[in-house]
Amino acid sequence: MTKRVVDYRTAIIFVVPAFIAVYRTRTFLIPAIPEALFELCDYVANKNLAIMLFFSIIMLLASVSKIRSKLK
Repeated sequence: MTKRVVDYRTAIIFVVPAFIAVYRTRTFLIPAIPEALFELCDYVANKNLAIMLFFSIIMLLASVSKIRSKLK
């Protein structure tokens, strides 16, 4: 009764490079970003804010791309 929903070979093909990319990013890129990026009056833009803004922009671009592909 169970369906074979997961193709394990394909999953491994995607998991290995993703794991390597995450490991290398967390090991080399994230520590290279300074904790305080810039100061504007009393406001300090820090590393966590920059990472959050980066991922929010990526998500926004992905959603716009998805919406545009559905309209075609």
